Formats: sequence, C-alpha cells, structure tokens
Amino acid sequence: MPQLERWIQGKPTVVVGSAWEEDMKLLIPLINSRPDYRWIIAPHDLSPEPMERWASRIVLDSKRFSMWRASDTNSVLFIDNIGMLSSLYQFAKIAYVGGAFGKGLHNILEPLGFGVPVIFGQVKRASRFPEAEQSQIEGCGFSVSDESSLFEIFGRMEQTDFYNNSVNSAQNWVNSNLGAADRILEKVTSLIPAK
Repeated sequence: MPQLERWIQGKPTVVVGSAWEEDMKLLIPLINSRPDYRWIIAPHDLSPEPMERWASRIVLDSKRFSMWRASDTNSVLFIDNIGMLSSLYQFAKIAYVGGAFGKGLHNILEPLGFGVPVIFGQVKRASRFPEAEQSQIEGCGFSVSDESSLFEIFGRMEQTDFYNNSVNSAQNWVNSNLGAADRILEKVTSLIPAK
C-alpha cells in the first residue's frame, strides 16, 4: 500500500479497528487533540451515516477511502470497505481495537502481530477474551474505561521509554507463541492411539 505510506509522510499513525459509537465517543476528543497524527479508522458498520456523524464531530479534515487520493492532506481516513483492516496495522504506531463496550472485543492479535501496542475498552466478560488479559500482563495491551483513562494511557504511549517497552513486549509475546499450531498438532497426534 505505497499510497498510504505517501499519505502518512512519516507522521505517527493510529489505526482504529472495528470502531463502534461507544469507542468513538472516547476517541473523538483524543483525535481532536492530536492534529499532528494520522488517524485511520475502520468502522464496524460500513454504512455512511456513522462515518458522516463522526466526521462532523472531528475538527480535523477527514475523507472516506472510496473518495480519497494519496495526495490529499486530510488527517483522518475512514475505511469504507471490507478486507483492508488487518493490512493497515502495519502502518500503526498505536492501535485501538473496538467492540469491548458493546457486543465484544474484536481481534487485538492482528495489531500485536505487527508489534503494535493496542488499546481497547474495558472487557465485560474477561473469560471470553483471554488475549486481552494476557496482553495487559505482557505490557502490550491497555484497557480503558473512559475518556480520562484513554488520554492517560495515550500520553504514556507518547513517552519514548514506555512506548518502546510496549513494542518490545508485543514482539516478545508474538515470538514466544510462534509454532503454536505445530505444538498443538503434535500433542493431539500423541493422544491418538496407533493402529
């Protein structure tokens, strides 16, 4: 995606994946406070209405991907198609993954796979999302409950040492789990009696 790389121009970028209204209520004040960032927002609902409503509350210039060109100078890009999100995390300095305030947290492993620290809403049923709890233990996932806690953790992410430690934690956690499918297959195979 060289066109996105040109648009980002080396600016710190936040990728917001699977955003719901509850997530955007917290995020819009943060977005408005950080004009030097690029913001890529992939809504859970791809109908135009939520994107238009959010864009009207964001003070930075925004565009929808279907009407965007790499030469545009907007700071906010709404992804209005299916299938791009997992590839977009490669451009993120920080990711925010939505859904925790609603029906359930979406996939935080995609940004972590790129070594990107991830912020998400407070999970209601932790047993359904063990990766959320484990990411917090590892130091690469961060749960927020309100606008204040989002600003607080984002501010910490802007501190070089804290950020670098979070990135290293994400990379170490991913690397420690490489080959998990092979280990599971080996274990299952060992439990099957030989004929």
